[in-house]
Amino acid sequence: MRVLVVAQYFPPRRSTFSSRWAWLTVHLAERNHTVDVLAFLSANRQLGNLRHAFAADPPPAGVRFHPVRPAFQGNSLIMRGLADALTAIRAAWRSRAIDEVDVVVASAPSLMTIPVGRLLASRRKVPFVLDLRDAWPELMADWREWDDDGTGPTSTHPVKRFVLGAGVALLSRLIDRARMEADAVIVTSERLAAKLRDQGASRVALVRNTSAKPWPYGLPRVPSTSDELRVLYMGNVGRAQRLTTAVRAAARARDAGTRLTLRIVGSGPHWAATKRLAEELDAPVEFVERVPTYQVLDHYRWADSVLVMLREWACMRDTVPSKLYEALLTCRHITASTDGESADLVRRHGSGDVVPPGDVDALATLWTELAHDRQRLHISLSGRHWVRKVLTPESLSHSFEDVLSAVVAERRSEQGQFRH
Repeated sequence: MRVLVVAQYFPPRRSTFSSRWAWLTVHLAERNHTVDVLAFLSANRQLGNLRHAFAADPPPAGVRFHPVRPAFQGNSLIMRGLADALTAIRAAWRSRAIDEVDVVVASAPSLMTIPVGRLLASRRKVPFVLDLRDAWPELMADWREWDDDGTGPTSTHPVKRFVLGAGVALLSRLIDRARMEADAVIVTSERLAAKLRDQGASRVALVRNTSAKPWPYGLPRVPSTSDELRVLYMGNVGRAQRLTTAVRAAARARDAGTRLTLRIVGSGPHWAATKRLAEELDAPVEFVERVPTYQVLDHYRWADSVLVMLREWACMRDTVPSKLYEALLTCRHITASTDGESADLVRRHGSGDVVPPGDVDALATLWTELAHDRQRLHISLSGRHWVRKVLTPESLSHSFEDVLSAVVAERRSEQGQFRH
């Protein structure tokens, strides 16, 4: 097959934001498929990063990258939205350099990949497959809270509120229509798959995310005795997590006499606000900016419990963050401040404890209990065995490949019948 992927910027095997397609492209190419990646860059400097990555780790034969640089960069939601829209126009123009393809896959986010992918599939008269890594457009229903970082009341200028509201309404309709009319929709959670099937989507496939990090073994159990509870959060410090809840919980547990340290490793739009709140509360929180892959395991080794956190938005019940699979592989206890499918997975595999999302008191109480009863940190290995057996990049890429092959075969059959 000749596959055209419209996705966010990523070099092979080195991506943070698009790790899913980093390993998918490699496995598809290894099976003699050609993959063209129309890659949206979020910053011009990433073009240099791309060249350096390819110099050290060239993409496999059959994978070609077509980087699309942004027209400009913006920090506000409106400016970023405008920049993404202009980048989408550039991407459509850039696609003219790509030879014939058999199927177009749009991978969201970014959301502008969806209309571009759909347009290109329509022009080339090939199947369109939508790869949804989160519950879009349901996530857009909470757009009024996107700027709420948990540090205090937020206000939005009426003009900005109107522009955002109109843009969200338009994009929501476009995405919902694309989900219903796509030749196939690939999602990463069982709950979202069931919901789309109930809504009438024609072909919905579940292909979960996973961790592609080469960890052949789980970490040894944490000590049964210690005078400090160590909690690690590693990942995006963004709108979907609101880490200020964890900062407040850490301060509250400390005030109750619990000795603990919360270490936050990562970056994101709420990084500065979260750090500022920790300073104001004098909370027992350490901040470490995003680290290279080879240093990740050291932080998991330090931790007694790994925090997986999502906000209390209804759509988050249909979302499973890929960091959960990574945490399961480490065999560390998981503190799940989540609801829905993520919480169900932690409970099902006996991999930790679950508290309601956004509940500061429940989180502080759990950490106090864990500090006094460290036997609860010794969890079942079921979660690790499940990820290692079922969620390997190779097996998941086969599932993804099967979906692409099916829609291509159906389209060819239809075209053959039409010619006859």
